[in-house]
Amino acid sequence: MPQEESVLRLGRDEALEAARLWQECGDAREFACRVLGSVMNALMDSEAQQMCGASRNERSDGRENSRNGYRPRSLKTAVGDVELETLLHHVCARHLSLLSLFFSSTE
Repeated sequence: MPQEESVLRLGRDEALEAARLWQECGDAREFACRVLGSVMNALMDSEAQQMCGASRNERSDGRENSRNGYRPRSLKTAVGDVELETLLHHVCARHLSLLSLFFSSTE
């Protein structure tokens, strides 16, 4: 895929971090799992931030909700198991659309 058609544009710092991660990983599958986990965690964190009206540990007058901590969960994917940080059961967590895509409500 040519650079101008790239789905995900990385700045200099992100590209250096990706290169460091590539060297750290034992193979392409491990690299893919770690990158996928990072992207999924960032998406869920962004969604939680929007729902709560504040970032992690931020105090804000506009804050509508709070986070109740995170727990590690493993998601089986085609590239392997991806480690995610999911919100503990809380009002905010129950309404995260990305979280509900990955896990059933009974887990």
